[in-house]
Amino acid sequence: MITLRRLTVSTTVAFAVAAAVLGCAAHARNADQPTQAPLRSAIAQYGEISPTISIAGIIAPLQNVSISSSLQEPAAAVYVHEGQYVSAGAVLAELDVSDLRANYTSAERSAAEANAKVTQTNYQGTLALSQGTSDLASARSQLQQAREHLALDQSTLVRNQALLKSGYVPQLTVEQMQTQVLTDESAVRSAEAALRNAAVNVKVNGTPEQGLQASNVTAARAAAASAQAQAQQLEVQIAKGTIVSPIDGVVINRNLNPGEYPGSRQIFTIQQTDTVYAMLNASSDEVFRIQPHRRAVIHIGSLGNVTTTGVVEAVLGQAQPGSTNFVVKVRIPNPQRRLQSGMVVSADVPLPAASGLIVPVTAFTDDSHTAVRTVGNDGAIRQVSVRSIADDGHRAVVSGINAGTRVLIGE
Repeated sequence: MITLRRLTVSTTVAFAVAAAVLGCAAHARNADQPTQAPLRSAIAQYGEISPTISIAGIIAPLQNVSISSSLQEPAAAVYVHEGQYVSAGAVLAELDVSDLRANYTSAERSAAEANAKVTQTNYQGTLALSQGTSDLASARSQLQQAREHLALDQSTLVRNQALLKSGYVPQLTVEQMQTQVLTDESAVRSAEAALRNAAVNVKVNGTPEQGLQASNVTAARAAAASAQAQAQQLEVQIAKGTIVSPIDGVVINRNLNPGEYPGSRQIFTIQQTDTVYAMLNASSDEVFRIQPHRRAVIHIGSLGNVTTTGVVEAVLGQAQPGSTNFVVKVRIPNPQRRLQSGMVVSADVPLPAASGLIVPVTAFTDDSHTAVRTVGNDGAIRQVSVRSIADDGHRAVVSGINAGTRVLIGE
């Protein structure tokens, strides 16, 4: 009996020790397994978002103005250097135009002489018209007198011929009168010719508005205008000798020194940067949904992530023929000229509002936004293909699932 009790006690202790060991082992196994985090989800439902597109590009000036000179004159002075800011109308350089000034003085004198010639021709024309009218009146008077003398002498001849038959006058008297009548007839013909010439002269001279004298005045005025035009042309060339900036901007290229001839090369380039463009490049035709005059947010990393805004001015097609690169042109005020040409920037450009079935963007399982994971009523998790229509960086409008579908979302 004693032996049996000892065996029973020993067996009981052995089972107790074994149970304790197994319990510790189980506890150790449970301590090694991590606690599973609860799954987060969202319900797909209808709504509207304001999507944006993020694209990058570089800063370009409002305009580049290349300046050259058509004058073949050497530079007398150059007043600006590269990097200098100039205002519109500022003198950049002056060319030596002393020879042009001498030619201009000569042309001015020629123009003055031509103007004097106009006055002289005008007076001569007025005199010729007056003299022509007077000569015509005188020719008419002389013709009238010649005809009267002829008529008188013809009457006397007839009377003397009658008296000759009666023996009252000698034959010599009749013959003398016949000679006088012939002389009078010649005088009448001469007076008629003079009258015709005077009439033709008056007709040719015309009036102050038309005719020979008016044409002479017109020709003199044309010659004067031509001389004045030559002087003005030289004056314009002289003015071109002073080279000025047509815009407010920065001199980014100076290619002229004193004593050099400009030739046909570009001598200055002025870049206007008080307003600039962000030339944003995109390869997706989604950019054609961007509407002009929308405000875009511009990020400039090189200035310490400075942010500014601009207005979409245009969306341009193929940057190069045959390519799929498009350009969004955003106009940005730059009064302090902090933005310089060539700076790399990025922009968030708004697209038209989109509506539809909305899920968080963290619900997508891939970067291409083509799949989400759904949770069924039975708790089963499935991966479903979807199509992302638009997103605003936080939410996306999708197709491929139904309203009320529960989707898993990430952090």
